[in-house]
Amino acid sequence: MNQGSSQNILPKDLEIKSASHLALVEIVFGSVGHGFKIPFTGTFLSYYQMYICLAMMIRKHAEPIQVFNTSVLVSLLKTLSPLGKKITPMIAIFMQGFLLWFGTISLGGTVLGMMVGSALLVSWSIVQIAVGYTLVYGFDFFRMIEFFQKEMTDYTSVNIYAVFIGYWIFKIILAQGLVAYLVFKRNSGAEWSFDEKKLLDCRAQLFQKQDNVSPSSSVFRAVKDLTNPFFFLSLALMVLFHFFKSTATLDIVWFVCRTLAIAFLMFYLIRADWLKRFLFSCFGKSKRYRSLYKKVYLVKRRLEE
Repeated sequence: MNQGSSQNILPKDLEIKSASHLALVEIVFGSVGHGFKIPFTGTFLSYYQMYICLAMMIRKHAEPIQVFNTSVLVSLLKTLSPLGKKITPMIAIFMQGFLLWFGTISLGGTVLGMMVGSALLVSWSIVQIAVGYTLVYGFDFFRMIEFFQKEMTDYTSVNIYAVFIGYWIFKIILAQGLVAYLVFKRNSGAEWSFDEKKLLDCRAQLFQKQDNVSPSSSVFRAVKDLTNPFFFLSLALMVLFHFFKSTATLDIVWFVCRTLAIAFLMFYLIRADWLKRFLFSCFGKSKRYRSLYKKVYLVKRRLEE
């Protein structure tokens, strides 16, 4: 891939160049991080997406819509990841790009708008987790948190909700720091934080390893996801909650079976290729997204050069 000089990038090529670089980072780090269950992989990738998008606006004077287009391109290119889930990262990349765009244009594309947009972007991961657990457990999930919070008051003063809010505020503070850094370093000569040649070599190695591994079905991978330690721990806590609430044994068994069925369905859908094709066909009916599909092929060609 020819990196070229940042000074020679035409506005129409900025989306292609930025999307290809961000897609490389998503494919390499996302495949390794999600494939080997490395903690905070998604958090790192969301901040790097924000870094690239903000740098486009601050250093390259890109329009917010160009930044949003870049996120859409990367979300579509996430299907090239040889390891890990694809549907949920696609949704996350798309929504994070949308929230950054929405916050930015709401305040006229100013630095203040970027600060608001970046705060919304980093908040999406928390919203996605809350929605996911609510879909699996229903509102019993929040009743379980309330129950254990009351039980903990005799032993500790830690408030579970305060911990989550503190974590959310910490993420926003980091986002604002990134905005400030890019504003004060707007004339920096550095184009990217990662060397693209090394990323391309890593990508080639990942795809080579993928070719040597027999593919497993979406059903098998969904069953494997049910053994995820975080899911198993949350299910165990929910069972304890119902046990201490004196829920009937048959109702607890029904709850576990229902939860496993819903979780399996979700894990299957986020890996199913037919769902990916269905989403593509829905987006393909839009004239705007048909033009973005053409850019997807240009980005893929850059990645393969």
